[in-house]
Order: sequence, then C-alpha cells, then structure tokens
Amino acid sequence: MTTLEKIKDQVANRMGFSNWKRFVLFCKPTPEIVDEVAKLYANQKLDEAAEKATLAIERDGKPILRNQLAYFADDMDHVEVDKQSILSLKDKV
Repeated sequence: MTTLEKIKDQVANRMGFSNWKRFVLFCKPTPEIVDEVAKLYANQKLDEAAEKATLAIERDGKPILRNQLAYFADDMDHVEVDKQSILSLKDKV
C-alpha cells in the first residue's frame, strides 16, 4: 500500500527533488502537479478496492460470490461490485 506521502515524494523525485517537502520549499506546486498527485493516489485506492473485491464472501461457511464483493441489508437489498468495474473507474480519474 502506497501512502499519499510516498506518492508525493515519488512525484517530487521525478522532478529532481529528494522529497515533497524540499520540492514545496523551492517551488510552488502547480494545479497540474497537484492533479497528478491526486490521480495517482485515487488510482492507488481503486487498486486497493479492487483487490479487496476479489475476496469471496461467505455465509454459513459457504461462498456466496466468487471474485465479487456483496453487501446485504436485511437480506433484501443486494449490490455486487466486481473487480473489473472498480478498475474501469481508473479511466475516469
């Protein structure tokens, strides 16, 4: 799992600075740079959500869905989110 701080440091490294704090000390982050950090962080979180979606949900020790995440509210409503639908959001970030 990559933290927001690590992502900011990676962006600063690509611009020749040792870390984000040094970058901010010498440069003003432009909206484009802030957007890049935000997109990288959002994509990281989508990857994490997709990874969690691959876990099988069990009820009474038996799998309900494979490679999907299921939520049940009072055994009435049922929403499924599969890994691919989460990863497809990366194109929209």
